[in-house]
Amino acid sequence: MERKLTAREEQIVRLIAAGKTRKETARELGISPHTVRTHLQRTYSRLGVRSNVELANWLAKQDDGVLPGQEYDNDRTSRQHGPRLPWRAMDIARVLRERRTMFLLGTAAAAAIALLVAVSGGGEEPAGGVLPELDVRQSAVAEDAGVTIAARRSHFSGTATVLELEARLEGTETAARLAIEPTGISWSGGPLPDGYGWWSAPAGSPGILRLTPAVPGQEASLEIRRITVFSAEASTPEVRNGTWKLALDLPADLPKRVRTEYLRGASVTDGGVTVTLEGAVRSTSGTLITVRIQAAGPVSHVGEPTMVVDGKVLYGALAATREEGTLLTYTFPPTPFGGGVEVRFGPFEAHGTAELASGSVTIDLGAVLRRANVTAPLSPRETIPIPPTDVLRRDGRDLTPRWVGFSWGMTENSGPGGPTRTHYRYLVLAFEGILEDPVGPRAEWTAVTAAGKPMQAGGWGTGYSKDATGTICCPRTEITLTYDDFNDLLGPVTITYRGAAAPIIRGDWRLKLEP
Repeated sequence: MERKLTAREEQIVRLIAAGKTRKETARELGISPHTVRTHLQRTYSRLGVRSNVELANWLAKQDDGVLPGQEYDNDRTSRQHGPRLPWRAMDIARVLRERRTMFLLGTAAAAAIALLVAVSGGGEEPAGGVLPELDVRQSAVAEDAGVTIAARRSHFSGTATVLELEARLEGTETAARLAIEPTGISWSGGPLPDGYGWWSAPAGSPGILRLTPAVPGQEASLEIRRITVFSAEASTPEVRNGTWKLALDLPADLPKRVRTEYLRGASVTDGGVTVTLEGAVRSTSGTLITVRIQAAGPVSHVGEPTMVVDGKVLYGALAATREEGTLLTYTFPPTPFGGGVEVRFGPFEAHGTAELASGSVTIDLGAVLRRANVTAPLSPRETIPIPPTDVLRRDGRDLTPRWVGFSWGMTENSGPGGPTRTHYRYLVLAFEGILEDPVGPRAEWTAVTAAGKPMQAGGWGTGYSKDATGTICCPRTEITLTYDDFNDLLGPVTITYRGAAAPIIRGDWRLKLEP
């Protein structure tokens, strides 16, 4: 493959190009959304692409015309795990068919939250990119190239114009998802900067488009020149070119709405990493900060930063990344005018310096389950702590077992007699510490029960936990293992692993910002 990707990058690229969101990709591969985002950032920079559509087009060229959604060798996408993964990338057409009801009946809130909060990793905490009240109704409608686009509601602030758009396909009832990229938009006669102009929603359902602030006294005119259609009946995305012009109605109190307040701060250095504030501004819809990350070698921030306001913790979302990932812009929920805030950054992960590591650990899983009175698989959200007394042996690389949980999965394969489905049951194990993709040998996980029965590795990835203050702090590695019978788990299980130990830079990076 030209500009060869690592096994992990290729696996993520194929799922994203097939229409998966970052969260869906993370969930399907058993890794964290942060891991998906980090790999995508590197891949976008390496390939010179700026969107998922461009990514899909690049992949099609490398596969000699085989687009996401068409068949390919599944073993090729799972080679880093040794055995074949018990799932495969689902094509966009089948995904749309299986989710037809959800796509056609999606609500405005669901579409908005899915688009704006996806990058933040979700969760119940107040995350960056929360949707403000869309309190200004719009009525502009434009039609071209078989697509009708309507502006429904909007919110105007000093950091963004948040617009609810709805698009419909003419002459078809086929389930489809439509997408707009910043390169296909002009706003008030000009292009959009990074972090603005992305829109995606099911046909007939509203989605949120984030634009730059409207300027009092100037016309708020949106012109869309290109829209991409992912149809349930087509194996490839269809790009429709046209002209959709929407003139937005501006509220009479726009000057008051676009009030902003700039925040000042300095820089903080710890562990050889310096975080410098490049700019910060707040409005009625959000608080934006831009920081520069500097270190002796390439690093990436673990998770997302947190903001503390009057003792309350808010979580940020990455809005834009520039200059090879060293200049980052985050969006937070609105904060009170006139007050100061503190922005906390978690640990950083160093790249390019990982050393090969291997080892094994034996866990008395039966004792863990009996102590918790577990006699059957738990729901996927429940976990059971693993006490040190139930860790019978550890050799080599020290990954400390922390908890165990359960999950499930399914594959669907086409055959002469129609599609067949295979269900899998997974054991999920979390360890303190991180194993990353090594440059040379691939990362591998194997497991065997006390009776000598092998457990197939279903996937692995990295994640991070939060400390008592809510700050993202503690790296962990999670693996999934398939099992046939719950009784096989009622005894010692030995896990053997090989990978690369990823250095984690810990420190205290707190930026105090004042008006």
